[in-house]
Amino acid sequence: MTEIRQSLASDAAATTATVAATIDFTRRRKLVELRLEGTILGEHTGALSDFLRNLSHFPGNRWTLQLENLDVMSMRALKVLVKFANIIRRRGHEIEIVGIQPGVLAMLMDLGLHTLFDWKRLNRQFNFSRVEALDELSANIFPEEMLEEKVYAY
Repeated sequence: MTEIRQSLASDAAATTATVAATIDFTRRRKLVELRLEGTILGEHTGALSDFLRNLSHFPGNRWTLQLENLDVMSMRALKVLVKFANIIRRRGHEIEIVGIQPGVLAMLMDLGLHTLFDWKRLNRQFNFSRVEALDELSANIFPEEMLEEKVYAY
């Protein structure tokens, strides 16, 4: 088993952004576990793209993506992740999301990008459909008073 970890921030004082992968080719299934952590901004996309490009050369036949410790992801970083997912899909494999923050899930679903990933494990864990997920998550993400309709007099 091999662990690869890289900080995406070029400045020590910058926000924490990390990408890591565990590669386990000891079993018959060649597993590649990818983890994105912290706050991945547009300025981190170059390093993220390089890491994912190098990782895509591994001949894994099972890919997982852990987004449970990912707080925020910029649209530029999301574009890099989508490109990576498409490369893996063209090889005939799916990337299964095994953990995700509610806000990140809501963003993927809102943009219709959730269809690029496999959700088997999460569907069993949370027992909700993708359609119901946004309603359930919005209550967890936003305070109830923000969701109430307000009437303003002018």
